Amino acid sequence: MRIVLFDEQHIWNNFKPITFNKPLSEVRIGILTIAEKWKLHLECDVKYICEDSIQKYFKKNITEEDNLFINSAILPDAELIKELLQLQEGQSLTKDGLLIAYRRKFGTLIQNYEASEYNSQLDCIRHIGDILEHQKDEIVKDYHLITHGRHSQRIPDAYTTLYGKDIFIEEGASIKSAILNAEEGPVYIGTNCKVEEGAIIKGPFGMLDNSTVSMGAKIRNGVSIGPKCVIGGEVKNSIFHSFSNKAHDGYIGDSIIGSWCNFGAGTNCSNLKNNWNEVRIWNEETGQTDNTGRNKIGIIMGDYSMCGIGTQFNTGTVISLGCNVFNHQFPQKHIPAFSWGDGDVYRLEELMNTIKHIKNSKQEILGENEKTLISELFNKLVD
Repeated sequence: MRIVLFDEQHIWNNFKPITFNKPLSEVRIGILTIAEKWKLHLECDVKYICEDSIQKYFKKNITEEDNLFINSAILPDAELIKELLQLQEGQSLTKDGLLIAYRRKFGTLIQNYEASEYNSQLDCIRHIGDILEHQKDEIVKDYHLITHGRHSQRIPDAYTTLYGKDIFIEEGASIKSAILNAEEGPVYIGTNCKVEEGAIIKGPFGMLDNSTVSMGAKIRNGVSIGPKCVIGGEVKNSIFHSFSNKAHDGYIGDSIIGSWCNFGAGTNCSNLKNNWNEVRIWNEETGQTDNTGRNKIGIIMGDYSMCGIGTQFNTGTVISLGCNVFNHQFPQKHIPAFSWGDGDVYRLEELMNTIKHIKNSKQEILGENEKTLISELFNKLVD
């Protein structure tokens, strides 16, 4: 059986700018992306069905073999997986009108699925704020998924202080004179990661391979860091997808940061309005602001975006794809895709050159497919 994660377009749209250039299943929530969660739970590779404009850049290759199609907005757990694996060809599973999954051979057209209702609790994300709502719980779930049946490496550094039991250190990690506090949730340190001198980390927390927590950092609970990131300063309940840098002092809270992003020294964001009212954020699809149901949201930053030193972001700011933010005390609360400074357009050639330099710094390369996708999005999103 092959697993295929499919995007419902109206849900996928709600996660822009993070999903402008990727399927919803490539979004990180907790330690892992949604696709990585399904891969580990089901012990198999997955394929994607996503928005037409990006489908050619992501695995499809679906044959006429047996396929289980799963809604990419669904977060897996053991009880749900048990029911999914019992589905037969031509059957589907739903919850309150939401299609969770269906099973069929790819070459077979089935007009009416035999639907059954899922009666247990379902963890599902429908709007971008839901990522922050589930973040801490998903770190805990991912921690146990990753570490089940395995043993942590020991910390040879005598000057590092540990609190709590659920602390897992992968091979090659370096930790010096730090504090790891797992009393309120687990702490996971990935392969070849570095936790530098004076860093304080409170769980739930997870960082993936080859990332660094800078010296003196204050990492409060609910933070997850993707591969090859450098994170410093004060961070709380936030997600860094991969290859992003916030190496210096400054506060980031209740925020979702894409890949290949960079923060200048002293960057801060507000995550709470002075009147404590519900935060509204810009919807990239509708061109309007939406209620989030949350009174704490910092910034949402799309891939390849960066900001200059001392940038101050207001509560609920959305920075779209490929932006270079500078010359602002408080930038506007929606920064359109491929913006440069005070409202100019980032020249595509300069953006590509910057991305190339950033990738070189991480020992990565800017491939032709990625360049083509960025160019296509630039032509689509820039007026």
